[in-house]
Amino acid sequence: MFFSRKRIRWYAREWIAAALCLTALGVAVAVFFSPSRPRRYRLSISGGNARGLRHQIAERLAVEAVCHGLGVQIVPSSGSREVLELVKAHTLDLAFAQGGLDPAIHPHVRQIAALHVEPLHLLVKPALLTI
Repeated sequence: MFFSRKRIRWYAREWIAAALCLTALGVAVAVFFSPSRPRRYRLSISGGNARGLRHQIAERLAVEAVCHGLGVQIVPSSGSREVLELVKAHTLDLAFAQGGLDPAIHPHVRQIAALHVEPLHLLVKPALLTI
């Protein structure tokens, strides 16, 4: 006999080990490339006072975000200063705040975009008006 039983067992063990390694590799590749469930992200956002324009923008953004698989929870607040404190405390993820607030007070809060220019109202007493 050309091969002994010992040698045949050794070859069988080697082939079985190789087959198991290839099977494990195939399963790993299949799991890595298989389509998984889309992730759902939830963010909290505030636009300040519930009657203000920034709050309305936040509401419209939340409606649009749902179409893209993003959940947005709107948190009303008293104004821009409170909103920035909530972002700083990690209570809120995003916020719409008015411009012109001192950035040194909130060093860990970053402005990512300016949405629109807010009007500046200049009021003058009639006694100071000279024509």
